[in-house]
Amino acid sequence: MGSHSLPISTVRFLLRGVAHFARPVWETSPPERLASTAYRWFGTFIYRHYVRYQDRVQSHYTRFLRNQPQLNQLVSLVKEASPLTPISVASIGCSSGAELYSLLWALRSSIPSLIVTGVGVDISPEAIASAQAALYRASAPAVKMPHDESELADLSEDVIPRLFAPRGDEFIVHDWIRAGCKWVVGDICDSSAVANLGTHDVVLANNFLGPMDDAQAAACLTGIVGLVKPGGYLVVDGVDLNVKCKVIRRLNLKPITHDLDAIYSAGPHKGGWPWIRWGLEPINRSRRDWQIRYSTIFKVVPPGAGKQAIHSVDNKGRSLRDG
Repeated sequence: MGSHSLPISTVRFLLRGVAHFARPVWETSPPERLASTAYRWFGTFIYRHYVRYQDRVQSHYTRFLRNQPQLNQLVSLVKEASPLTPISVASIGCSSGAELYSLLWALRSSIPSLIVTGVGVDISPEAIASAQAALYRASAPAVKMPHDESELADLSEDVIPRLFAPRGDEFIVHDWIRAGCKWVVGDICDSSAVANLGTHDVVLANNFLGPMDDAQAAACLTGIVGLVKPGGYLVVDGVDLNVKCKVIRRLNLKPITHDLDAIYSAGPHKGGWPWIRWGLEPINRSRRDWQIRYSTIFKVVPPGAGKQAIHSVDNKGRSLRDG
């Protein structure tokens, strides 16, 4: 007996029609209705079966201090570990360098005694050249892409002098922030490139896995976890949540849940779920996997720790059980 299921292209065409009529209703509904089980189910269905397949385009969009709560949490974790021990941090898909420079600034400002080195990796030679130059303008991004904003967007006037020195109509990152940085052109999905990067105490992997297809994103994320030293931290955002959950569970990483809500929702251009692919799925604590699903910082369990009935750790890396 033949199958009567519709081709996936037809299903998406029909869902596009549903979205055309449903989106105006959704966007004019009160918050309490959007929080209802029925609306959440409908939003999840639309996103999963239609929206998540759209707009898979890579971008070099980035900015300084993009997620301040996340930076604060990473500083706390490093402080609680051993601030007298040298550490290394890596930014994968680093674009023009704003995220790595932001973390180095936060760490060195808060822990003056800390010895920290950094490495940024990106597939784009233009992006790496911009990161290495460390020159930024308020009027345009360092790596030009359509519709992108400057890396300095939304920085307050009192913060800019703490990060940069003026140079004509541009701003250059202070020498003490740039110290110990190296920049590498490489494809992080290439296992040989991963092998050459060594391991690091903190690895940032934000906002470049999302445009990949699911299988590629899962394989790439698995390789990135191998860059984190045992007991170190992976920071991953901007990836399909189902892909992230599968990889994190399989590799037994532990989510850092302290300040989860603020970290998850921080940063510009995250609205519009379920109609926009990069929109934030509302946090749903009724899910059994909600701590993994909505956390962005994960601790890599040291060898020999084994799989435990522990689902999260707090801001000091201590174990927390559900509830």
